[in-house]
Amino acid sequence: MMKYFIILLITSFLMVSCQIGDETQFMTEEEYQQWLAEHGSNPVTDKDTETSDKDSVTAPDNETEDLDTTIETDEDTETPDEDIPVEKTPDISGIWAQLQIQHTITKVTSIITTTQNTLTNRLMIRRIEQNGESLKIATEMCYVEVQTEDNPDQGVTFEPGYWANATVFEEDSTISKVDGNWLFHQPVRWEFHGMKDMVPGDAMPKDKNDSRVYDEDEDGNIGVTFHNTIILSGDMYVVQRGSFELTSTTLTENHIDGNLKWTEEQIVLDASSSVLKAARTSYMNPASGKESVFYSTKLDHDVDCQYIIDNQNTLFQR
Repeated sequence: MMKYFIILLITSFLMVSCQIGDETQFMTEEEYQQWLAEHGSNPVTDKDTETSDKDSVTAPDNETEDLDTTIETDEDTETPDEDIPVEKTPDISGIWAQLQIQHTITKVTSIITTTQNTLTNRLMIRRIEQNGESLKIATEMCYVEVQTEDNPDQGVTFEPGYWANATVFEEDSTISKVDGNWLFHQPVRWEFHGMKDMVPGDAMPKDKNDSRVYDEDEDGNIGVTFHNTIILSGDMYVVQRGSFELTSTTLTENHIDGNLKWTEEQIVLDASSSVLKAARTSYMNPASGKESVFYSTKLDHDVDCQYIIDNQNTLFQR
């Protein structure tokens, strides 16, 4: 018993064995507890941990083996908008010659009512200012003639002052893209002849002494003089108003052709024969092939009305 007590005593008070580095050293219990307080771990296990830490290398977080740095992008294979050709607005500014053809049915009411099919040709110069699709047009009348469709030798002629003294008509018009095609459109424009200070809704003068009536063609007679050779020859002194709307069917930078819609109203204030004072009403011929049309040709230089009159056969040849 005493033997075991001695061994226990030696173990408790003499020394504790611990391996540090490659050498074996011994320390007392007090030294061991002091070492633990200073280092916080067993000297042997701490040594092993330090060695393990030295041998272990951790790759930085931002480094990864075999990292694929390829960046995939969706390539836009479409042509950018700026590379797409933009069709420009046709340039129709400048000076134009125009022919308007009215297929007309005129009803004359006197002792009996008669109907006449006539063809009215109107020649004019049109000067167009353009801002994009907006147009400002000044129209100068050049010539007007009326013929019966059955007999071109019968019709109505006018004094030169009729168109020479006519007002230069001005209107706003447009061109626009419709169903893939460029379209010219002139909204309704009103003309008044032989009378002044008129708007479309006004009643027409019926008295030659009306203050609105004047001698437009300056031939010494009121209103506008119509030299008539249809059925009964003679002169009529007339006030007249009409409306005109144009819509193209063909538009290029050199030609604008299309359809003409119009209305016309005349009052005979006086005449060389009482029979010629009969009331008359004119309207568009609705028959197929008798549509009213217009033809326009662009000119490369300024012209006067005589040029249009002299060259009409070639200017409007299609």
